[in-house]
Amino acid sequence: EIMDYNNTPPVIKMESDFCVIAGKTIKENFNVSDKEDHKITVEGLGELAQITNKIKLTEVKDKKQPFDGNIEWSTKCEDVRNKPYSLIVKAQDHPIVGGKAIKGLSAQHIIKIKVVGDSPTYMSLLSHLFLLFPILCNLLIYKTNYPHQNRKQLNYEQMGHL
Repeated sequence: EIMDYNNTPPVIKMESDFCVIAGKTIKENFNVSDKEDHKITVEGLGELAQITNKIKLTEVKDKKQPFDGNIEWSTKCEDVRNKPYSLIVKAQDHPIVGGKAIKGLSAQHIIKIKVVGDSPTYMSLLSHLFLLFPILCNLLIYKTNYPHQNRKQLNYEQMGHL
């Protein structure tokens, strides 16, 4: 039996693109609502959802809405890379048709999270200079004790007269 009913997909409200410095935690709230006030299911899909030890996403099943959830990720230095990580937040409504809940329409929101390295600080630059200091001193001593002679490159004719 085919039944006609009005349904629109849920609406997901949240930011799409984030940039975070490695070692910092990203926390972002999101909101899911459904125009017809159907129960909703929210889940995470994609790369970050598959790496379960990396990101926490509030997932729900058959929850009354509007629903407020959040995403949280404590990044580490090894998470730095050129390509942004992706996470898909999927929300699906469950309308009641013929007295029972069915899988209705869904909406997806793709989030891109770029993890970058921290910029160098004055102290880290200073510590690198101290590491290079002995090398620079040795080079200076070498140049002082053994000055380079003016070397000329001999051509073939000059070599014949030697």
